[in-house]
Amino acid sequence: MRLLSKEPEYLFTIDFDLNTILLSELLGESSYRNSYLIIKNYLKDFDIVSDQGSGYCTLKPMTKGK
Repeated sequence: MRLLSKEPEYLFTIDFDLNTILLSELLGESSYRNSYLIIKNYLKDFDIVSDQGSGYCTLKPMTKGK
């Protein structure tokens, strides 16, 4: 009998909220709104996409080591 050596794969979700008051104070009223877009574009490089607002999920299964 052969043991499977493949690591299990999972779909991951990420949910977060940004402190918009603090971001507004640090970046200015018009600039802080870009923060969500910056995060969205960064996560897209890792095949993690927005499913609603600030909720994100992986497009394909990943191992915990990735």
